[in-house]
Amino acid sequence: MRLDIQGLRGIAVLLVVFYHAGLGLKAGYLGVDIFFVISGYLITGLICRSLDEDRFSFSDFYWRRAKRLLPAAFVTFLVTSVFASAILTQLELRSYISQLLGALTFTANFVLAQQAGYFDTAATLKPLLHTWSLAVEEQYYLLAPFILWVTPPRLRRPVVIAVILTCLALCMLFARSKPSFAFYLLPARAWELALGALLALSPLPRLPTLARSVAGTSAVLVLIMVPALSIDPVHPRTDAVIVCLATAVVIATQPPILSRGILANGLARVGDISYALYLVHWPVFAFAHSIYFSEPPLLLRLSLLAAVFPLAMALYRWVENPIRHSCLRPSPPVLAGSFTLIAAALAIPLSYLALASQQRDWSEIRRPNTGFDPICDQRVLSKIPACQNSPTPAIAVWGDSFAMHLIPGLAADDRGLGIIQMTRSSCPPILEPFSQQDTGRNERGDSCESFNRAVLERIVADENLQYVVLASASNFDRIGSTVHSLQAAGKRVVYVAPPPFTAIDYSICVERLLDNRLTLGSSRDCSFSEQEYLRKQQSTLEQLRSTSDQHDFSVISLSEAFCADGRCKTNDGVTSFYRDFAHLSVDGSIYAARKLNLISTILQSAR
Repeated sequence: MRLDIQGLRGIAVLLVVFYHAGLGLKAGYLGVDIFFVISGYLITGLICRSLDEDRFSFSDFYWRRAKRLLPAAFVTFLVTSVFASAILTQLELRSYISQLLGALTFTANFVLAQQAGYFDTAATLKPLLHTWSLAVEEQYYLLAPFILWVTPPRLRRPVVIAVILTCLALCMLFARSKPSFAFYLLPARAWELALGALLALSPLPRLPTLARSVAGTSAVLVLIMVPALSIDPVHPRTDAVIVCLATAVVIATQPPILSRGILANGLARVGDISYALYLVHWPVFAFAHSIYFSEPPLLLRLSLLAAVFPLAMALYRWVENPIRHSCLRPSPPVLAGSFTLIAAALAIPLSYLALASQQRDWSEIRRPNTGFDPICDQRVLSKIPACQNSPTPAIAVWGDSFAMHLIPGLAADDRGLGIIQMTRSSCPPILEPFSQQDTGRNERGDSCESFNRAVLERIVADENLQYVVLASASNFDRIGSTVHSLQAAGKRVVYVAPPPFTAIDYSICVERLLDNRLTLGSSRDCSFSEQEYLRKQQSTLEQLRSTSDQHDFSVISLSEAFCADGRCKTNDGVTSFYRDFAHLSVDGSIYAARKLNLISTILQSAR
């Protein structure tokens, strides 16, 4: 193996590991892009040489890939499953099992792209998050031999160039509008692997020694500076193009800085263990994020950074390297051993989850609180019986997900008045035109504006609806026209402010607390400072107060239900009041409504 390519691998894995350790690299994730170009170059060259010499075998190719990649991965997955069962919460463990299934079936990138939703587990708490890039490479390994096998040698470069241009266009097109697609999936990433493939299919330029040295060294500097500076807030886009081109230049020029000397040898040694280091480092950091509720302190991160290197060296020395260079062939004992590792890696978290959920099912406690029914998170306003608890409701609840989470509490004791839910995620109840910034994630059909106008028309036309409860997470300064339109139609309006929150998901803390999971970096009872809440939400609260004074409507604060003596509680010792960082759980909604006598407060405060 060329020393400079091993050095490139060393640079790539160090960028990723330092980035995940939180040591100031703004875009260390670009190390993955370096890996893609290297893999495309090496694998394409290997396949084409074998094809040209008429000695290529699909079975040999895939077996060599399996020996190279799977043993270290399976051992890592097994050990990770043991620690995941001991450390993760139930919801995190459910997510982990999905990640594990994806990693075992080479579809981790699809799984993680689907998990990148509004209500999903935070990325820092996913121990197998990093396997998405391995899945992309494995999918390339599955496809590349067939494509190169059926392509005549003279057409290989044109085909690869077409792949580069097509997939790069997809990447650029969707990097902002569909970031999960652009980041995780092969069609938007294949251009990086194909760039390496093009390099393998092209004769390397014969440059003067000085020119080759200058170009190669400059490219190495680019590989270090671009991840350190983060030149493009959207990834993969400009930054990925620059890094991939710089990687190609390094491979083409074989610069002395990576080909000889102490630095080159040191980076090459890291490159030797780069696969093992990539495998083991992220589960270690992810578990630290799970245990240490807030950001792990610098000293802990440095300690973990120091620990992952000997772990990687052990995995490389005792698993990856011996099996890779062994004479093992597919056989019943080999297959049985592999399936045993896979079965154990799956059985451990599944068994624990089955036992733990019998005691307290957190998937139910922390499920998205969509009100009466998930169907009530509507794209287009419709008459849905499941979204009201009376044929002639007197109270309409209108807003986004912060209106949805009020429904269980209001419906638990509505005094026979009846409630109808008129809600849509990420759509505050405003009548003014929406911008892309307003709708945010909500790209699900008809605009929020048309939805809200339909709600207004329905409320105005229904004589039974006397009270309107408005609620949202934002846009308080634009609520005035909605209030005036409702009051002009003879409706009495009240606004319910969001519950106290600090942008930290205390429902995780509560689950860890009540399930006796080791947790550091939070209060013993998972409460938070009321002063911190007021400080972080000061501008929002002032905006809401000013708007209510200006447009003459009352605001009900939920903080009185949760905050006392300077602390805001998030649980009652039995269940969590929150289902994520800010939304109330069903239990939290019912608790707040009873604590504040919310229906009576609404009837008295509405104007």
